[in-house]
Amino acid sequence: MFSPDRHRLASSSGDKTVRLWDADTGQPLGQPLTGHTNSVTSVVFSPDGHRLASASGDKMVRLWDADTGQPLGPPLTGHTGNVLSVAFSPDGHQLVSASFDDTIRIWDADQPLTGHTEPVASVAFRPDGHRLASASGDKTVRLWDADTGQPIGAPLTGHTGQVDTVAFSPDGHRLATGGEDDTVRLWNADTGQPIGEPLTGHAGPVYGAAFSPDGRRVASAGRDDTVRLWPVAATPQMLCNKLTANMSHKQWRDWVSSDIGYITLCPGLHTPADGATGQT
Repeated sequence: MFSPDRHRLASSSGDKTVRLWDADTGQPLGQPLTGHTNSVTSVVFSPDGHRLASASGDKMVRLWDADTGQPLGPPLTGHTGNVLSVAFSPDGHQLVSASFDDTIRIWDADQPLTGHTEPVASVAFRPDGHRLASASGDKTVRLWDADTGQPIGAPLTGHTGQVDTVAFSPDGHRLATGGEDDTVRLWNADTGQPIGEPLTGHAGPVYGAAFSPDGRRVASAGRDDTVRLWPVAATPQMLCNKLTANMSHKQWRDWVSSDIGYITLCPGLHTPADGATGQT
């Protein structure tokens, strides 16, 4: 996980530690952060870059001073199973965690968020901080009101295996998910409806998904040792890049309409003469 200023990295490990690294040189910063008693499964920087939160198989969440490496207060306890994912709200005032105990916890709230029927593998805040998305072994994604802890709508269904990762787009209107069915899925985060067909190509479970800063692409990481890039929405230029020629005027009349004036759809490509065999 990069720090917000991109100059540091935080990593979590099965050796029960968190480590900080200089992202410019690749050198470690200080000593490992110790305190967890089981594998550290997730680590994240706060939005201001001055704190870290870590989740562990010891059923606890810990907070750290990212500048000194010192723990901040006692561990956060309450989960009854391994904690698999942790995330800060965009304003840094809330922390949310997802656990093998089938629950999500918001750490300034008293009650866990319940509804999933299998372990919760991943959780993410919408950029405005008012909504959460969670991914679970019950093959569903759920949306939650981060202010009240109440579920929003019905679970999002479509994956045929455990859902391992969930991410909001930068504008908060879309979700990307990946799972044990080897697919990436896109969703309308406002309606809960799927966007298009599943994205296939990975030859194994998809463990990570993230939107590009402009929201136009999704990157996915799979157990097949590959990372894939996917367009979120096809643009005219993307379609033109796959063509070698425009339609001829005859093709336009036959395939589009004889009543609509010819339009050069891809200005950078040539237009074949009627009867020519330009590939489209």
